[in-house]
Amino acid sequence: MAINTKHWKQRSLFFLSGLLFISLGINITISSGFGVGGWDAADIGMVNHFGMSIGFWLNAFSCIYLLISSILVKERLKLECFITSIVLGFGIDLWNIIFSHIHIEPVYLQLLVFLIGISCTSLGAGLYLVSDFPVNPIDHMMVCISERFHISIAVSKYIVEGSGMALGLLLKGPVGIGTILMILVFGPMIQFFKNKSEVLLQKICK
Repeated sequence: MAINTKHWKQRSLFFLSGLLFISLGINITISSGFGVGGWDAADIGMVNHFGMSIGFWLNAFSCIYLLISSILVKERLKLECFITSIVLGFGIDLWNIIFSHIHIEPVYLQLLVFLIGISCTSLGAGLYLVSDFPVNPIDHMMVCISERFHISIAVSKYIVEGSGMALGLLLKGPVGIGTILMILVFGPMIQFFKNKSEVLLQKICK
């Protein structure tokens, strides 16, 4: 995946800010106790069973995503995408130092914190996607599934996130009502923030 070198500083800022917000949002949703994303639940399930950190398992799964993607579209491994995964995993583990001791009650506060978390994650995704830097391996896999089986990105996302949720359930990760809600609304929210981010980037780059 080629990186657009025009307006490098501005795009770098959007890329790093986006990953910062994504990693923050993931930790906020975890702290809410209302449910997390499908593959986040799988990551946490792996931590509970085998130790290490959320970021470690995110990167471990990322290797699998890249291998599957390469097989599906019969292309080389997009190792540049793994750089994005490393930065994101580091950010998640860094924020987790702060948020791991936070527990939210009652339910209405859990819902409020959860909504803040998915908004933060969606904002981050919108920012980093317009940077033209290599995408996260799981996002790359969604695109490859879409291309290989001639389905929409939305359907591909449901398949990938649904698979993560199933694995999260098997590993007894924190799958909840929020997990299903994220699968349903995450796509439209990312698209909303991506559109806003594109407008902002264009203004900054003028």
